[in-house]
Amino acid sequence: MKRNLLIFLLFAAAAVFSSCGRENSINEKAVLFEVAKGDSLSSVVDKLTDTGVIDNPNRFKIVAKLMGKDKKIQTGVYQILPGENFADIIEKMTSGKTHSIKITFPEGYNIFEMGTALSNLGICGYDEFMAEVKNPKYTERYGIPAGQSLEGYLFPDTYFVPYKTDVKKVVEMMLNRFDTVVTPDMKQKIKDRGMTLHQVLTMASIIQKETGVEYEMPIVSGVYYNRLKADWMLQADPTIIYGLLIENKYDGNIKKTHLTAENTSPYNTYALYGLPPGPISSVGKQAILAAIFPAQVDYFFFVASGKGDGTHVFSRNVEEHNQAVQLYKQNMKNLKNAQGQ
Repeated sequence: MKRNLLIFLLFAAAAVFSSCGRENSINEKAVLFEVAKGDSLSSVVDKLTDTGVIDNPNRFKIVAKLMGKDKKIQTGVYQILPGENFADIIEKMTSGKTHSIKITFPEGYNIFEMGTALSNLGICGYDEFMAEVKNPKYTERYGIPAGQSLEGYLFPDTYFVPYKTDVKKVVEMMLNRFDTVVTPDMKQKIKDRGMTLHQVLTMASIIQKETGVEYEMPIVSGVYYNRLKADWMLQADPTIIYGLLIENKYDGNIKKTHLTAENTSPYNTYALYGLPPGPISSVGKQAILAAIFPAQVDYFFFVASGKGDGTHVFSRNVEEHNQAVQLYKQNMKNLKNAQGQ
């Protein structure tokens, strides 16, 4: 008799769960719902009802209890889809699978672009991000010179960032990725070159901004190392742009005065010798490797080919370079005419 009663109760509970668990949310659009610290099942149900996600709070509570998860709801922000059933919502809120936002930082993005992207997606504020990447606590960890930011150390990649994540965790996520990519062996190779990690990342960032063509990166690297060895100025336009960005003076154009001593920015590689104070953008692995292992070339100049494919023409001397510049102008003219037809 007791056995039959138990079987009956189990079937009854299963029937109730099947009926209630399949009941759906009533929101017509995806909703981001926050479970705050200290929220109970009752307070969560009240908020779900008030925000128009569910209209049968008692059934929601029954499903949670039948699932044995009425006391297991975790804090966080969850995305509730239109028509999502109660059982799935409860499973989501008790599993800790909070809503994440996908964000991609392309190679060559600088901290200003990263901050804007994060702000636009509502992950964190621009000023909040900028303050964190300039926090001196990272100086000792990476041997970053005083006054420098984490520019160059935030690895460009695709990240899934939990909604409303603390900005410190966002930065740590990117630094952890950097630590994975820049291996101990690579760091040893840097020491073998007689350089610091900061110097290599600075060179890598210039390479990254000069070309997106991977096979060219070691050649561009070779050009700049040749200039350093010959005691020439780097004369790298991307460093000029970065200096202007720091001073909030970049309007999309490089003026002649920006290339003279009138421009007192420490990033003015047209007036100052050696590397600039630090990286000017994020860097991918290939750019870092190019900075560690430059091609053994005798080039000192390069200019865009004008073919529209991102490639460059490399030259050994001023005469060759001037010819390459003329070729660039002609190729650009031909490309413009072809596009106009």
